[in-house]
Amino acid sequence: MKEPVSVGRAVLASVIAGWVGAVLANVTAIILSRQMGQNFEQLNWFSISRASMISCVMAGFVYSALARWTRRPAIWFAALGLGVAAGDSVMFALHPPEAGFDRIANPLHFVVAISALVLIPALAPAFPQPNTGRAMPPPVPEKA
Repeated sequence: MKEPVSVGRAVLASVIAGWVGAVLANVTAIILSRQMGQNFEQLNWFSISRASMISCVMAGFVYSALARWTRRPAIWFAALGLGVAAGDSVMFALHPPEAGFDRIANPLHFVVAISALVLIPALAPAFPQPNTGRAMPPPVPEKA
């Protein structure tokens, strides 16, 4: 039987996914802002990076729980992650803070979501499991 993914390994994988998602989302935001000629104060490098890290770390906890409760955690994780990203994008499309905000923010949701959905299931099992058992002392030598 396959050993479950520990919370620590899932969170470590999610931190890496958060950094990758933050970099990709910031690059995407710069490209979209220049292409569309719109710039929003709310979409700065700090807010994008913070949102990416927070959402990816939360996703790491979700993946760890799914790895313990189901045989196919990656499939459930992908379905849940894409559903959350789509729901958040629909919310921004229906109620944007400013006109045109959703045209830049919605692709960022999916950039971060896809980063997390690919990297967390791939990296979490790849990290070595720490040895949780106590070290055994050497055997006592026999007397002659």
